[in-house]
Amino acid sequence: MDEMRAREVLTAAGFSGAAELLALGENAVFAAGDLVIKVGRDATGHPELRA
Repeated sequence: MDEMRAREVLTAAGFSGAAELLALGENAVFAAGDLVIKVGRDATGHPELRA
């Protein structure tokens, strides 16, 4: 998982804008307003979220 790919998944899921990266490893964790969003490595291959 890299930050660029995780941000692509966030954008495809409708979370565009300034999400703050909190953690990056096997998963990426972002803060967006009052939300904490976890992007798992499996999400990068999900057909509905492909960019």
